[in-house]
Amino acid sequence: MENFEKSKEAFLNEMKEKVEKEKEEQQAEFNTMMDARMREQAYLMEQGHREKAALLWQEIEELRRANTIEREKDIQRQKEMDDYRNLTLAQQRQIDDLNGALLIKKSKQGGECQIL
Repeated sequence: MENFEKSKEAFLNEMKEKVEKEKEEQQAEFNTMMDARMREQAYLMEQGHREKAALLWQEIEELRRANTIEREKDIQRQKEMDDYRNLTLAQQRQIDDLNGALLIKKSKQGGECQIL
């Protein structure tokens, strides 16, 4: 059982690291895209294209809001994953306790209990 718990813990850690890496990559892509859009918006303003610049600014703000919402969802998913991990570890401990209780048997000598 202990090996199972260790392998499960290793798997959960691996998945957490994978998710974190993907989030970092997505955020880096988002930052690159936002930098490009903001440079484009500044260029449009310099060239006197105020209407196009205003539309681009609205798009930038919408992307920021969407990114904020996505980050909040990521935080919630991470919390759920941590809750699941804690729950499964607690459940595994309960199973181990039950298995330990089942392994206790009364000794024929003196009625003592032994754990096999």
